[in-house]
Amino acid sequence: MQASAASPTIHTANPPLQRWLYAALALLFSLPLVATTISLTIRHTGALCDFTAYWGAARIFLAHKNPYAAEPLLTVQRSVGWVDADPIRAYNPPWTLPLFAPFGLLAFYRAKALWLALSLAIELLSALALWRYFGGAPRARWIAIAIAFTFLPLGLTNHYGQITPLILAGLVVFLLLVRAQRWFAAGASLLLALGIKPHLFWLVAVAVLLWAIQERRWRLLAGALSTFAAAMTAVCIFDPAALHYFGNIYGRSMDQVCGAGGGLRVLFGRQHTWLQYVPCVPGAAWLFWYWPRHRKAWSWPEHLPLLLLASFASSPYSWSVDYVIALPVFIAVAARGAWRSPLVVAAWLIVQLLIFASPSKGIEAAVSALWIPFWLLAQSTTIPSPRRAPAESLSVPQPAHP
Repeated sequence: MQASAASPTIHTANPPLQRWLYAALALLFSLPLVATTISLTIRHTGALCDFTAYWGAARIFLAHKNPYAAEPLLTVQRSVGWVDADPIRAYNPPWTLPLFAPFGLLAFYRAKALWLALSLAIELLSALALWRYFGGAPRARWIAIAIAFTFLPLGLTNHYGQITPLILAGLVVFLLLVRAQRWFAAGASLLLALGIKPHLFWLVAVAVLLWAIQERRWRLLAGALSTFAAAMTAVCIFDPAALHYFGNIYGRSMDQVCGAGGGLRVLFGRQHTWLQYVPCVPGAAWLFWYWPRHRKAWSWPEHLPLLLLASFASSPYSWSVDYVIALPVFIAVAARGAWRSPLVVAAWLIVQLLIFASPSKGIEAAVSALWIPFWLLAQSTTIPSPRRAPAESLSVPQPAHP
């Protein structure tokens, strides 16, 4: 397929004055978000952040002890200022422990500063790479940066030192490697994209598997399996009890009430942990309907955004900071010209403020579902790009002109 066929087409070619007016309105609407995101990013949290869980787990893992156990975690975390009665745990699978380990070699505040710098670099580079991937005009790449740094979950992620920027990096690398048809490397990148928080990307993981089988991308599957196996083998060689440690802590992770399933537990009883998985049912039903209708002309740039939102909405376990991984959704619609609509820009502000002001995690999860109608609204302001052939082209698509 010709590279130019990948380019989205916008409904109207607005005159320069109108484009400048839209840009000014967009900037005006964005100022509260920019201020909040910057404030969250630079606000000092000390040890009261998620990074304390990763750093503590790394320290204990390097000492050949249980990185999920309460007693050693509490001892290590209190040494840097943790004040709660219970430690904060990293519930990530054991193959992610090597990602934390280098930071455990550093003193806490040096490690935390390095983590923040790495997160900011990943977020900036990912936004620019996604803008190009979705066909955004090079001269308008500032829009991608504006979207990233007016996205409140990004500020929250940086504030708490969350691991989600690494997941975003893995997803972006996967998309770029698939486009370059480097199948084994694309599969290897799934260790970051899908392996750190598998529950967030569960529908994406199923779609990747179905697509790889349909297109006979056996090297992609081999890259994924071998990388996961190598990471798990390395962890078990370093500490043979790692799998046992994680098996004992998985059930405890379900004590956390969050996401749409957590909202159901608040309504019908926290003791009913099975309610945490109820949102997976409509998610699976949707994918069962969606995949057969699009599989013959599957295009990751075309279908990934809605797939990501559906995966988040039906995840059994999610927090607002996890929505950083949905950044490709919003950059995709912006690259197709949705930022020109004042209604879309206003909705961008309103949805985020509603989520940020939610009084409980259950309400926050319910409000987060508004990202799906937001995406539909943004899509309605653009004409979708023509569908690609199932195999991604090596060429870079010609930029759209937002």
